Amino acid sequence: QDAFPFKGPQVYDKNVRLQFGRCPVRALFPEALQIFSKKQDQFKNFISHRMCLSDAPKAYEMFDQRLARKIIFDLQI
Repeated sequence: QDAFPFKGPQVYDKNVRLQFGRCPVRALFPEALQIFSKKQDQFKNFISHRMCLSDAPKAYEMFDQRLARKIIFDLQI
């Protein structure tokens, strides 16, 4: 499949909202995980940083300054 013809910050600046309906998560999770595992290279640039939860203030500052796209708070760090 083709990549989106726009960047995340463009969507954010336009205040675009994506809405999704409910789905039977438990029933679909195994299949979704299998697909994600096969296509994980398509998601490699989605997460820009992994940080400790204690660094949350710094993470929000980075996001506010557009120095990060998506930050995951890792509780194991």
